Amino acid sequence: MEIDVEAAAGREMWICESKWWRGRKAGVKEVESLPPKGDLPRRQKGPGPEILRLWLFARDGFAPEAEARMREAGVPQSDRQDLDEPLSPAGLKRLPEA
Repeated sequence: MEIDVEAAAGREMWICESKWWRGRKAGVKEVESLPPKGDLPRRQKGPGPEILRLWLFARDGFAPEAEARMREAGVPQSDRQDLDEPLSPAGLKRLPEA
């Protein structure tokens, strides 16, 4: 099992699944792959995170069924436009086209 992005600060951990697919939206299958990945840090020895957040990024967005599932589960979602919008005013390079 692969975790694309893992970040932690203090007792909080974020796990992000990233789909850089061109011309394909993330679906329910990708949403359902997140909870097992969230279980991994809790299975490790020692104290696990007090707060664990899951996040799904899909370059070209999400199928409507996937969006509904994420809303129900409280999983944040982002597409390319969501990440590009705050970059331009800050003078930062936007995500690559390819």
